[in-house]
Amino acid sequence: MSQIGWTPNFFAAAETRAFDESGNYSPPMEGLPGVYILGNYYSNFKFPELNGPKIQHNAYGFYAMGQQMLWRSSTDPFTNFSVWAGLTLSPQEDISQLPLMGFAGTIWQGVVSGRDRDQLLLTYLASDFSRNSTDSVVGHGGHRPTVEHVLEAGYAIYVSGNYTVQPDIQYVVRPNGFSDIRNSLLIGIQLIASY
Repeated sequence: MSQIGWTPNFFAAAETRAFDESGNYSPPMEGLPGVYILGNYYSNFKFPELNGPKIQHNAYGFYAMGQQMLWRSSTDPFTNFSVWAGLTLSPQEDISQLPLMGFAGTIWQGVVSGRDRDQLLLTYLASDFSRNSTDSVVGHGGHRPTVEHVLEAGYAIYVSGNYTVQPDIQYVVRPNGFSDIRNSLLIGIQLIASY
């Protein structure tokens, strides 16, 4: 696996002391940070073909991801709004069920007054199924799968520096790419612990 990245910080003020007209210290603007990554992966494990008895020994793919803060409160730097997006490409359709997947979303931190570490998360994901995967479904008498779409909303509740609780809701359009399966509504909650 290899990757390259870029971490710009747009509109950051120089690290100098500034004072307002009343003589009060005014900290410099922290800027709008971003993260951009291009990468690839490789695995020499064995992978069964999706539509046949053969085994392949190598898999590879590529990815691009980015996240950029677009706005930050001048009075509370924890309150901010960011967008993010990504794309993965796994071109070996004989072993990759989802050769192309795209995703994007927003992160609004501090949307609730007094909760400047909480985050409102909105996500959209679309995944396209490989020709070999869909041929296998048709070969077994099923309908050919198409693109699956996922809409997701979550609210990450900051408990402490180590713990976050996140209620989450997902709406899946064409689960597994099948139009004859009803769209699905999923509700969950996750506890995130980091040390």
